[in-house]
Amino acid sequence: MKSQYLSQKEKALGLSEYMKHITYNGLGINFLASTTVYLMAIHCGASNLQLGYISSVIHLSGVILIFLPGLIHGMNLVKVHYYAWIFRGLICIFYGLLFFTSGQNAVMLILAVYTGFCLIRTVGIPVGQPIQQALTNQDNLGEFVTRLLNRAHSMTLVSNTISFIILSTRVFQTLTGLLFIQLLGIAANTMAARHINRVPCRESVIYQSGRNIFSLLKENLMRRETGTVLTIHWMGLSSVILLTFLIPFLKKVIAMPDNMLFLYSFVASLAAVFSGYLIKPFVDRIGSKPIMILSSSFLAILSLVWAFVPVDTHWGAIFLLSFLTLFSQAMIIILTARLVLKMIPEKDKITYTSMVHFFSAIIALLLGLFGGYLIDLGEVTSHPYLHDYSLVFMTQGVFALGIIVSCYFLEDRGSLSVRETTQILLSTRDLKAYLDIYQFNLTTNPVKKKTILLAIGLSDTNVATEEIRRILRNPLSAEKGELLKSLYARPRPVLLDEIIQEASDVHSYHRARAIFALGAYPNTRVEQTLITFLDDPSPDIRSTAAKSLARVGNVSELEKVIELFKSPANKIWEGMNFFVAISIMDKSGQYLSDLFETAASNQGDSRTQTILSLSSRLLGMSPPLSEIYQLENDHPSKGVKRLLEEAKQIEIFNKVRKSLKEHFENQNFIEILEWCRSILVEHTFDGHRKYLKNSILSQPEETLNLSTALATAYFTYQILKADILE
Repeated sequence: MKSQYLSQKEKALGLSEYMKHITYNGLGINFLASTTVYLMAIHCGASNLQLGYISSVIHLSGVILIFLPGLIHGMNLVKVHYYAWIFRGLICIFYGLLFFTSGQNAVMLILAVYTGFCLIRTVGIPVGQPIQQALTNQDNLGEFVTRLLNRAHSMTLVSNTISFIILSTRVFQTLTGLLFIQLLGIAANTMAARHINRVPCRESVIYQSGRNIFSLLKENLMRRETGTVLTIHWMGLSSVILLTFLIPFLKKVIAMPDNMLFLYSFVASLAAVFSGYLIKPFVDRIGSKPIMILSSSFLAILSLVWAFVPVDTHWGAIFLLSFLTLFSQAMIIILTARLVLKMIPEKDKITYTSMVHFFSAIIALLLGLFGGYLIDLGEVTSHPYLHDYSLVFMTQGVFALGIIVSCYFLEDRGSLSVRETTQILLSTRDLKAYLDIYQFNLTTNPVKKKTILLAIGLSDTNVATEEIRRILRNPLSAEKGELLKSLYARPRPVLLDEIIQEASDVHSYHRARAIFALGAYPNTRVEQTLITFLDDPSPDIRSTAAKSLARVGNVSELEKVIELFKSPANKIWEGMNFFVAISIMDKSGQYLSDLFETAASNQGDSRTQTILSLSSRLLGMSPPLSEIYQLENDHPSKGVKRLLEEAKQIEIFNKVRKSLKEHFENQNFIEILEWCRSILVEHTFDGHRKYLKNSILSQPEETLNLSTALATAYFTYQILKADILE
């Protein structure tokens, strides 16, 4: 028997249907409420107090939430939402009676229908958040909320564009146009109800007797975590309520026509969408707290600008100011929605959300009426630098400051500080690293993922370091190996504990790469760790540890590494690692005395070429011996030709160039060896050249073949070149 919780498949289906619901609901709510109702009321001669009531009634209707949890106890959450949405659309049909009324009777009809609309809507609102919570996870709440709001605001753009076109048409420039918009809203609202009804849901409303909204309020306010979130939520709501007075301000003070007001609403929605897309990569990782402090600070400043804006300001400047203001407000809405959704308890979900919306309704009512009172007060109080709505916008600024103060008491776990957030947003390096990380976690393209991973590994920002630490904690991350390699190329001492832990885990898939990375962290702890790995049963681990030990500057285990190098169990990769370690540890170059004997083995010519080429590279010789081998392997005699062409700079090679070429062609490798010995024995060298000379002089003739003969001539040239050409 299934529990109330949804499977991943059900969540995916539910999220798809819920997003369709949001799409149609975004159209419906904007056609049925907000600007359209304002304009109908203004058209019919509503007073400031009545407009204030319209601003707050959508929240005021929450008073019914006192009784709602008990009334809908046992009902399926989705069914409650569905029927509420069906009936809230149907009641709007009564706006058609405006054709037969006028004046205050028309205004009262609008207030009555809109109140009914809001009351029925309120029945569905408390179940909305639990449904959302069931469709997402705690880790991506911010991105989920942002996605929902972006979709809703995008639909607002569409609905406002449609409304603007309708009201710009001559035949619809009266109340008829507004009522036609209402008709479109009813159709869109019905489609929204249809899709919400398809969301999988096995949760029902549970109401516990005695657990009413007042006891829950007291209980949650007593807890710092939930009390702070509720305070921020209600202050953010207060800001929203007071900013709704921008529409009557633009209509009555700035004197904008109806179609331009819909253009303003378009700008407002554009600001909200832009805000959502901008904040989406940051909200879950940075947290609500720092971004909310920054957004509220900006909003407080803009509120003062609105309070003192001249009434003859150009509409272009008004639209720009509106965009910035509503951009900041949208950020606050997203962040508070994330916090509230995060705080919904497992039990008493509906009672909790009802409590939140009930007290939101009381606050909205008081502020809506208070806003209307402030406008009336502004009309009778003259000041050369203030307008009728200045007191409203000043009060709104006070609430923005209240959010800032409350945020300092907010416990948003995992949230960055304001300073860290500002550093990310203002530093191009940090911002790029942050966006790279966001794209890395978002993309499924393996090539793009690898490219972004490389950029993260090369970034020296704290943001990149934290992301690397997070990936290192994943036991099966495909990217862990690449990042461990990057930790060698770009050391991060703060991650040393994580690297050592990975290197010490004998069951780790990426253990060898972690040991490799330790080669970039010279300190006693690393040295002791690597020395213990020299006794590991695996040749791969022993050889990698030896190479890293050499790279951190420890030479104490040279003799042991030489013995490990001689083990016949070593494959080519382990042999190369040991050889690199020996070359670094033996600073005198004595290891080169046995170079040809070491390189020549019964493991194949490939190993011989590899060891000899590696020696060339470690000694920094040019051209690389590997390049000559490549040419010879690609086409016989091309490597020989390249070597002799390079060596003719030295007269002694130039004189015998033709004969050496013939010896190579005829495979007279002993003659080549004898000639090289005769040249070298006449000279005295020091350092690595001394031991390289000894290796050629003591080279066993039975090991001679094309590869060793080429290397003999090559190293002879390199030994002489150091004296003659340099």
